[in-house]
Amino acid sequence: MFELVTGAQLQRIGVPSSFESPSDVTNQIAGTPLLVECKRPTSLSAMAKRLQEGYRQLSEHRRAGHGGFGAIAIEASLLVNPEFGVLVDADPTSMLYRHLQRILGEAKDQLGRAARNSRPDAHVHLLMLRVKCIAGDGEHAPNITQVWHLEPLTPLDSPEFVALYQAMLRMPGFTPGVHVSR
Repeated sequence: MFELVTGAQLQRIGVPSSFESPSDVTNQIAGTPLLVECKRPTSLSAMAKRLQEGYRQLSEHRRAGHGGFGAIAIEASLLVNPEFGVLVDADPTSMLYRHLQRILGEAKDQLGRAARNSRPDAHVHLLMLRVKCIAGDGEHAPNITQVWHLEPLTPLDSPEFVALYQAMLRMPGFTPGVHVSR
């Protein structure tokens, strides 16, 4: 199901998507293939395993002759809200984004381990993280709130990043700008 959601979101911003081999979702950005492997971890330790699996799959696609950009899409809703409760904050979208930042911080070791243990030919350029939860401000009826966060794994001055960033600017809810943490 997450594969369909990811493909639909990319299609929505004008990135042609298909569900044909070699990856879960295959796209075109500025004439270059974007191969996306979709993962649904249920815990931070499972996230490490799913990331390693995504790196391995993208490496296998490269060895089979499939070039282009590589991305791993992660459904992080269970990591943010494992009890499926209503999350309350004055700004639900910002709250979900803060939760994603927390998850990325907690998963830093797993992300690094997955990258170190991957084959050099995997060429993963982007992590796409999605959170979808029932959230509200505490005064009005809660809504289903969705946030997509894009985490580049390629140098910010590279042509790959520029092409991916230009495509993501068209994504509803995407906040232009880059935050570089060291």
